[in-house]
Amino acid sequence: MYDSIAVLSYAMDCTPSRTVAILLNIAMKNVEYVNRYMKEYLEGNLSEQQMRELRGVLKYVNHTSDAQQSWMSLIGNILDEVSAPMTRVKDAVSEFLAGIKEKDK
Repeated sequence: MYDSIAVLSYAMDCTPSRTVAILLNIAMKNVEYVNRYMKEYLEGNLSEQQMRELRGVLKYVNHTSDAQQSWMSLIGNILDEVSAPMTRVKDAVSEFLAGIKEKDK
């Protein structure tokens, strides 16, 4: 990976760290890419049941709200909602989904 960054940084006439910063800035501005990446990350780290429940939450939120939520904004809201500090998104989503199930009882 470093070799590819080094070649690109040479072509851009800047340092490799500056090149990475530029690439990250461009990637973060590409909402579709970030949303697709978050969905793939969740699918790889959550169980099928959790993904099914999370899709249901996203569908419900988008159905009841005027503004359409993306996977990234949903995860941001979940991280804000979960009271305990979490180090992993998987843990925060699990706690959030468990909280929803408790409220339904």
